[in-house]
Amino acid sequence: MKKGVKIYGQGLEEYPKISIFLGNLLTVLWIGLGTLACWFLNPFLAYAYLISAVVVVFVVLRKLICTNCYYYGKWCHIG
Repeated sequence: MKKGVKIYGQGLEEYPKISIFLGNLLTVLWIGLGTLACWFLNPFLAYAYLISAVVVVFVVLRKLICTNCYYYGKWCHIG
């Protein structure tokens, strides 16, 4: 473990910046791959998936789950 990193019962006091960047990058790639897969079925379905996935992941989950999290108001790997 790196020196100066404190671990609490809930987790790290502050996430490393690289973890934040990679977590968000993987989420965007995941949504992008899902959109691409839907595109092969139907372009309209791809747009519908993209819009719904972005709204659910970046809006709804933030309001429902993140407000009860220890890291609420802090930087974390989810955003």
